[in-house]
Amino acid sequence: MFLITVTGNVGRAETRSLPDGTRVTNFSVASNKKVKGVEKTNWVNCVAFAGLAEMLERHLEKGQKVFVVGEGDNREWEKDGVKQHRTECRVDKFEFMSSKDSGPGNGNQAPPTDDFDDDIPF
Repeated sequence: MFLITVTGNVGRAETRSLPDGTRVTNFSVASNKKVKGVEKTNWVNCVAFAGLAEMLERHLEKGQKVFVVGEGDNREWEKDGVKQHRTECRVDKFEFMSSKDSGPGNGNQAPPTDDFDDDIPF
């Protein structure tokens, strides 16, 4: 396990219930970065449980800018004889950075690039 911090725009989001009734919300976050003049999008899969999952089910929408902190974990499985892997963030802290109405507006539009000052310590 490792600590992961993600800032970006929400892609897909879905909520379901575990057999014991616990709510689980899975969502993806896209973060854009320019490398040698080429824009690259990195996707991080996030998962939230219980009360946080219920809140996200009610308020989380595609395109919203969010800030997520949690434990990172690498999952591996086999599908149709092919090994698959995914890095996932189990959400501990979550913050909306934009309202539902101030998202990109068009679900097909790429999320905006973050303009952060690299001199600011985190």
